[in-house]
Amino acid sequence: MGSFFMLVKIKSVPGSMFLALAILAFSFAPVEAQSKADFQVVMLGVGTPVPFMNRFGPATLVIAGDKYLLFDAGRGVTQRLWQDKVPLGRVDATFLTHLHSDHVVGLPDLLLTGWLKSPFGKRKGKFVIYGPKGTQNMMTHMVKAFEADINIRVKDQKFTRVGVSPDATDIVAGVVYDQGGV
Repeated sequence: MGSFFMLVKIKSVPGSMFLALAILAFSFAPVEAQSKADFQVVMLGVGTPVPFMNRFGPATLVIAGDKYLLFDAGRGVTQRLWQDKVPLGRVDATFLTHLHSDHVVGLPDLLLTGWLKSPFGKRKGKFVIYGPKGTQNMMTHMVKAFEADINIRVKDQKFTRVGVSPDATDIVAGVVYDQGGV
């Protein structure tokens, strides 16, 4: 099943209705079935803190060229990425709009499962994440919370710590991300 999203308001700009319809059409096709455009927006979830069975938490994947950028990581983000055939380790950077629980509850799963060697993991570099003040602290404590699990996988499964090491940035006003033309 494809992605679902909700359009709230579009300013009256020439061509805006066409753009809205194009985004809507793209949102219902799995990522691999969509044409290879320079820029794609995939609404992975638009849910609320209430755990509805037919809605996943807030998460939006932006594919810009060869960059896979995730905005928010709500409940079920890993399932939605995998459902759209996007390996979790393929996400180049995660951006948090704010630190409400419904926007970050999927982070531990994304961090840890994206580190696994299975087909849906394979993160080769650090877990890159940008967010408001408190993001670095949250990620430091998240790794500490799963330290026993991480240590077992490093020892028994010979994982390296790189893929589960956060590169967290508390953003300030100005340019936050400037890589590969994005």
